[in-house]
Amino acid sequence: VCSSDLDLVRVIDLFFADEPKNHQAIYRIVKKRKLSFSEQLQNFRKKKKLTQIELGQLLGVSRATITGWERGKSLPQKRYHAKIEETLNITLC
Repeated sequence: VCSSDLDLVRVIDLFFADEPKNHQAIYRIVKKRKLSFSEQLQNFRKKKKLTQIELGQLLGVSRATITGWERGKSLPQKRYHAKIEETLNITLC
C-alpha cells in the first residue's frame, strides 16, 4: 500500500468525523499528497522531453498504451516497472 493510499484513508476518517478542526488537517494531507502514477508518468516524460511515441518505443509499447497510463485508464504490467523507473528516473510504489 502506498503512503498516499494511507493518506486518503486518513482524509476519509477526518471528513466523516465532521469536526471543524479537521478541515485544516484534510487540507494539509491533500496538499502534500504524492502524485498519482499517471501524473508522475506524464510529468517526468515531459521533463525528459519525450513524446508519448518516443517513450512507447523505449518501453516497447504503443502510444495508445502510454496515453492510457497517463490518463489513469490503465496501469503498466509489472514487467514494465523496472524499465519505466530506469527510463524516467522515478520510483513506482
